[in-house]
Amino acid sequence: MVLVPAIALQTALAHVMLGWFLAAFMAGFDIAIGRWLMRKSWAKIWPDFNPGAGNYLLYGLIALCFIPLAVWHANRL
Repeated sequence: MVLVPAIALQTALAHVMLGWFLAAFMAGFDIAIGRWLMRKSWAKIWPDFNPGAGNYLLYGLIALCFIPLAVWHANRL
């Protein structure tokens, strides 16, 4: 059993939408920190999302899209 509190989402689509929201929030937060706190240029921020340059943030964001679905499924077993 995975210890995650219920948040009243009932369908697989709802959990995928939650994952997409979390990934978009995380990406936006990373961009905001890079742009306004660290004062990086856009040219230096975008490579952070490029796996070809050795940065795997994009893979983490993709995984985050489906983690709520996996947890929901694990709790249903």
